[in-house]
Amino acid sequence: MARQAYWLSVTPPDILAATQAELAYYATIAAWTATNGWTNLAAAPRPTTEQNSLIGSLVPYQEHQCGIKFGG
Repeated sequence: MARQAYWLSVTPPDILAATQAELAYYATIAAWTATNGWTNLAAAPRPTTEQNSLIGSLVPYQEHQCGIKFGG
């Protein structure tokens, strides 16, 4: 979370909105765990529908543009 500005400055424009959504969700989780700890993650906030949609677009980008292989 400390290097958010850097990551956003080097993020390709076609995934900037998705990266911003992912970082916003991570900030929500960080704030929640700071108050509630890590023992009951089932009660942690879930990403919004919009965040889910945007974050979901990162995997295909990573597979096709970065060559990352998920799941084997």
